[in-house]
Amino acid sequence: MSSLALLGLSVLLGLGAGAPLCLSQQLRMQGDYVLGGLFPLGAAEDTGLGPRTQPNTTMCTRFSSLGLLWALAMKMAVEEINRGSALLPGLRLGHDIFDTCSEPVVAMKSSLVFMAEAGSCDIAAYCDYSRYQPRVLAVVGPHSTELALITGKLFGFFLMPQLLENMYNMSFRVRGLPLRFDANGNVLTPGCLLPVTQRPLGLRWAL
Repeated sequence: MSSLALLGLSVLLGLGAGAPLCLSQQLRMQGDYVLGGLFPLGAAEDTGLGPRTQPNTTMCTRFSSLGLLWALAMKMAVEEINRGSALLPGLRLGHDIFDTCSEPVVAMKSSLVFMAEAGSCDIAAYCDYSRYQPRVLAVVGPHSTELALITGKLFGFFLMPQLLENMYNMSFRVRGLPLRFDANGNVLTPGCLLPVTQRPLGLRWAL
């Protein structure tokens, strides 16, 4: 996308200098199944929790063209799936994309929204979450290892699939053994995971 196109898009969305970003309002679409997205659409002027004295909202005033391109790519992918009938016949896929502002506190707030019970904005407290249905089916992002390590712990509790770009920068443990990935997302530790077609019954999610 050219710089002129980005400038026109910025004007269209009302992104004035120093104004808070509200791109997430334009990047939301209803569907039978909804995918969540966490992308750096903007950046905060003051980073970190040091200057904060109250738990108010962090303002993202700087625009990120790369983060917007990532978000638009997800939006276009969902629209392409909905145009055809091969992948989800009779169903419509939706998306709910939020700005992480490249800040952990902002990404965590959006993650809580994703984990809200379907049809509400609250995370209900239950003793058993085996029948709990979150607002989204899976989450794409966030873009950085720092943010993914934070949000992944929350998503993991709900067994929420999370698609990450930089898996090779992260480390996991399976049955106490370290599990690492290369730059292509391939498992470096052989024999740790079974292929999806050979996984045992009862295993709901696999990396």
